[in-house]
Amino acid sequence: MLALGQASQRAPLGVPGGEVQALLRGLLDAPQPQIRLAAVHALAQSDPELPAQRLNLLVEAVRDPSVELWRHTSSVQTGVRGVQQWTGDLMAGQSPLFTLGLLADHSDEEQRVGALAQAGGLLSRWHSPTAALVPRIAVRLDDPAAEVRFLAAELLACLGPQQRRTLTTSRSSLPMTPPGRHVEGRLSPRLPCGRWRG
Repeated sequence: MLALGQASQRAPLGVPGGEVQALLRGLLDAPQPQIRLAAVHALAQSDPELPAQRLNLLVEAVRDPSVELWRHTSSVQTGVRGVQQWTGDLMAGQSPLFTLGLLADHSDEEQRVGALAQAGGLLSRWHSPTAALVPRIAVRLDDPAAEVRFLAAELLACLGPQQRRTLTTSRSSLPMTPPGRHVEGRLSPRLPCGRWRG
């Protein structure tokens, strides 16, 4: 399906290309979430406004357990976090709406970690979404998973002194050492704090 979308852009204009576009648009209402997600990706090159128009569809598909199907495809070969980033790249500009959708509570730890990583990527590029995202990030300071708690703390620390004060109320819930790595007063290299602007 993704290849069809690419081919329709390369082919000369005419009936075949139009038929492909019509087929893909019909799949936007398919019963399977990942088929709908693939259709948006396939159409986004020719219709860059479509992802924002189908925001709820994208969030639903990326948060659905069936997102694991992408791990076994030759076109994407990635899990939850990769699909989150791949789909987030469709969203142009500073809008935090897609990221806010990902930050809603989810039973899957990988979904929660990926949502925070998506928030970090957005905040490293834009300051304006800070007010909308900080409350959702702060909730994760009390997450049952240590990796999620630490990533939330790192994000808030990157945002400067005002947001770092949020950490004081949840410091007792943070383990002494981040899962799987040793840190001595440093933020994770995953978060490019040096490039952030307050």
